Amino acid sequence: MDNSITNFSNSHWADNDFVNGYLSDGDIFIPQRKQVLQLISLIFSFYIKDKYNIPTIIDLGCGAGVVTKALLEVNNNLQSILIDASEHMLDSARNNIPAKNIRDTINITFQDFYKSSLIEDNVDFIASSLAIHHLNDIEKDHLYKYVHSKLKPGGMFVNFDPVLASSPELEELNLVIWKEWILNLESKLNLNIEKSFDYMPAHYKSNTDNNPGTLDSQLEMLKNAGFSDVTVYYKYGLFCLFGGKK
Repeated sequence: MDNSITNFSNSHWADNDFVNGYLSDGDIFIPQRKQVLQLISLIFSFYIKDKYNIPTIIDLGCGAGVVTKALLEVNNNLQSILIDASEHMLDSARNNIPAKNIRDTINITFQDFYKSSLIEDNVDFIASSLAIHHLNDIEKDHLYKYVHSKLKPGGMFVNFDPVLASSPELEELNLVIWKEWILNLESKLNLNIEKSFDYMPAHYKSNTDNNPGTLDSQLEMLKNAGFSDVTVYYKYGLFCLFGGKK
């Protein structure tokens, strides 16, 4: 496994212009983003909604807080802990989520987070979207174990992220699937944009910030961390929603 340390300060996510582009155009180049948010909300509703009047969640790598915002449609009493290495992202989340639903905002990298004692061991639901693939395998393994330790018994963790295919040919197919999705959506919406986002799959593949693990290896990490009912809820090419229960 790769044991090099991921350095957030050298990544694109430390660049506010890059972050702004991601926030404004993500629905175009992230396949079925709205449907995935609906799935996360359904999982939250099924496991958590009726158990706790005021559930505590962690939005891990929260970005603009879209996951928390989706879960508020299920339970508008929830308390969210927003965690992101980008202060600019956290500002966007604060603007998108009512202050009464924000228990805390923490500007920290995942590596420092899983070494910290910032969070009590009483969280009901932890979700991450398009963030953990920046970690190497050793860091992912540490993070999954830490996440498990912070959940209440019966708590849930879900992760929506790109994964690495099991062969170069399947990886190439997944990139083709992604590109075709972007082109089809742009055509369907008749978007008035200067440049297609069909370059995003190639950009993702060449970007050294990205360090996706295989789906099988990460499911095994979750099981080894102590999660039960580990499963894949959704897969579209290289994009997967997976997780488990404590």
